Amino acid sequence: MKLPSKYSTLSVLIVGTLLGSLFYLSPKSFKRELSSKDQFELHLQKMSLHPLSRLLPQENIYLRTTFNKLHEFNYGKDQTWNLDSGTSIDLDMKIDIDPTWIENDQLEFKIEIVKKVDLIGNVVEVTVINCATISRELSEYNRGYQCYVPGEKHALLTYRLSKKGELPPGNQRLIGQNSSSPSKNLKTN
Repeated sequence: MKLPSKYSTLSVLIVGTLLGSLFYLSPKSFKRELSSKDQFELHLQKMSLHPLSRLLPQENIYLRTTFNKLHEFNYGKDQTWNLDSGTSIDLDMKIDIDPTWIENDQLEFKIEIVKKVDLIGNVVEVTVINCATISRELSEYNRGYQCYVPGEKHALLTYRLSKKGELPPGNQRLIGQNSSSPSKNLKTN
């Protein structure tokens, strides 16, 4: 029987160590890092009040979206909405996400439904609903969200965070096909 050379033994040890280490690495070590070319958007889709909801109809409301507790966008503030039982509002609003808001592959934001209330000639803004979100592993996948009020069975607000321009799975459109309504975009510049 021939004994292996010291070089072949060393090669086997190195290859074995490398292969063995692959089994002990956590799955996070294989995740794709956020590229500087990645652009993201928040798509506010729909606000609705289900007919069976226990919530009262809301008048003079608008949406406020805040990123990292600093960067605020108001939608519908100048022309508020009324949300009655059994109605929905197609928002179709897209907000470009500034890459500086993304920290450690996550984005923190909140969406508030704000009501304007007139108190003896003074307009006061009251937050009716607060949907706070921390979206982790942003580079890994696009995701849709629904904001529920505790005790309710139907979402009050739907929104989606994704790479800019990517359609949700199962909702792919043919190239060149237009959507039924133009989207509204807010730029962060």
